[in-house]
Amino acid sequence: MSIHPSRTVALRLSVALIAAVGLVLALRSFAVSDGTAAAVFEAERMNISGSTASVITDGSATSGQAVTMQSNGTIGTLASLPAGKRLSIRAKATPCQGDARMTVSLDGTQVLSVGVGAKDWSNYSVAHDVAPGDHALSISFSNATTKGSCSRTLSIDSVSVMK
Repeated sequence: MSIHPSRTVALRLSVALIAAVGLVLALRSFAVSDGTAAAVFEAERMNISGSTASVITDGSATSGQAVTMQSNGTIGTLASLPAGKRLSIRAKATPCQGDARMTVSLDGTQVLSVGVGAKDWSNYSVAHDVAPGDHALSISFSNATTKGSCSRTLSIDSVSVMK
C-alpha cells in the first residue's frame, strides 16, 4: 500500500507545524523581561513558619538583612503584586553533600524548584505571568541536613516581580 504524494507532503507539513508550535512554546518559557523590577519584597519582612529560621545581618544583602533557614520550612507573605513576566529570587546556600532545594509557589502553585549551590547571593528566576492583585507567595526549603561538620542551609534575600 502506497501513500499518495500529496498526502505525504501534507503529513510532513503537519509535523513541521507541530514542531514549530512546540518550539515557540518552549522559547516562550524562557522569555526575557525588560529587567526592571516592578516590585521587590525583602525576605526578612515575610512570615516564617515551620523552620529554624532567623533574620540575619548581611552587608551584601539588598537591605543589609536576609533570612537564613537551618531546617525545613517555609517563609511567605500575602502581598498586592503588580503585573509582571518573571519572578526572581535572590538566594544563597551553605551546601552540604549537595545543594539546598528551594521551591517557590505563587497562590499555592509551584512555579520554581531549584537547587541552590551558590555561596554568594545569586538570582534564581522563572518566567511566570503575574496578574496584578493580591497573591500568596511562599518559599520553601525541603532538604536541610547536617552531616559531620557541615550543615546545609538556605538564605533568602529578596523576591522581585520583573516587568
